[in-house]
Amino acid sequence: MAQLLSVRLRLVTPVGNKMKQTIHALLLAAATLVAIVGCTSVPPAKTASPWIATTLEITGTEGAPFTGFYLVQGRKVSVSGSIPRTITDFGISGCEFRKRNPQDVLWLGAHDGSSTLNVVAPPETVGVSADFSGGWSARNIKR
Repeated sequence: MAQLLSVRLRLVTPVGNKMKQTIHALLLAAATLVAIVGCTSVPPAKTASPWIATTLEITGTEGAPFTGFYLVQGRKVSVSGSIPRTITDFGISGCEFRKRNPQDVLWLGAHDGSSTLNVVAPPETVGVSADFSGGWSARNIKR
């Protein structure tokens, strides 16, 4: 790139060696700056942002008891209750919910405005676990 600009400069105006060296140094500095700024402005992989609200919707067998937790900004928040239940918080990075009775059904729906996750814990499973940091993933918890 610097050679192409050097050739164009030579055709447009005559410059001395000292001026060519200065132009080359400036072009090299500009290219380096563009490379650095360009690399740092690429958005990182999706992580749990403390400024984005995530909603967890726990549905399934009406009235079925469950326990669990979700992780928000590095702390574990314990949850217990009965289905259905909705939780909204900022910076949720993961969760785990377990059914008291393995024959019940527990659905976990999660959304943050740009991503959605749905996972079911059918009969004979214990519950569900989800991770929202570095991309969204979920799994059933078996005995």
